[in-house]
Amino acid sequence: GMSKSVAMVDNRSLPEYDLSCIPDDFKCLRASADSGPKEWAAALSRLIGPEGVRNDGDMYLIVFNGMGYKFQQSTKRKGFHGSHKKYLLNVLSHMHVFGTPRVK
Repeated sequence: GMSKSVAMVDNRSLPEYDLSCIPDDFKCLRASADSGPKEWAAALSRLIGPEGVRNDGDMYLIVFNGMGYKFQQSTKRKGFHGSHKKYLLNVLSHMHVFGTPRVK
C-alpha cells in the first residue's frame, strides 16, 4: 500500500532550515510551553489534511510529499522540549510541509 512509497526522515542528517517563515499556528506552538503531540498533530492535520496525520501504535506518523516522520503521541511532561520542537519544525520544513524550505 502507501507505506512503500514513504521515505522516513532522519532528523540528524538534515541541514538546518530557516524557520522564520513557518505559519503563525506553528510559531504559537513553538512559543507555547504546553504544546505537546496532540496540539502539533491537530495543527498539522489542519495544514496538510487529516490523511497526512496517522496513528501508528503509540506514535503519530506524519506523511507528506513522499516522506514520513514519527513522534510519540504522549510525552512524560506536558509539552515538547524546545529542542524537540526545533527538530520537529526542521523535519517538517524538510518535508516541504511549509512550502519550499530555505537552508539557513
